[in-house]
Amino acid sequence: MKNRKLNWILLLIISISFVGCSTYFFEDELPSILGVENVEVESKTIYDELGGLKGEGMVLEEYKLSDKTIADFKANLTSSTEFNYKDKSIKWDKIPIDSSFMEPLSKIIDYKAFDSELYIKIEQIKALIHKPNTYYSIVFEDENEDYVQLFVFDLNTKTLFTIDQQM
Repeated sequence: MKNRKLNWILLLIISISFVGCSTYFFEDELPSILGVENVEVESKTIYDELGGLKGEGMVLEEYKLSDKTIADFKANLTSSTEFNYKDKSIKWDKIPIDSSFMEPLSKIIDYKAFDSELYIKIEQIKALIHKPNTYYSIVFEDENEDYVQLFVFDLNTKTLFTIDQQM
């Protein structure tokens, strides 16, 4: 009887630990997003705020990348700024952000996060989009104006922010 209870408690602990695990939305796509073969991630953090029946909200992932990944990214930018990401082309540009992207960009930078850590990260990205040595790419669909993805790459801190925002 004691073994059975112990097994149930162990199963419960394992189940709870899996529920708490975060799944990174962009991690497997980093090579195609950055246009490099091998992305070396030194650390990663996820911030999310999802809700509603359709999963509205925001997922923001922060990746600290290796010097080799930064060098590969820079080398690829000299030959092309456009890469294939899923079924779309992704184009990397240097800050400042093109004014034609301000409407989709505002869906992200004007997002009112309830989570304090996510709010702080959005504020950090707002500051980054005005700093030199920062690259960005915005992916959005004209037919679905509520769907926006933003990628901001700060080469000074070796940090890539990937953001998926759906409303």
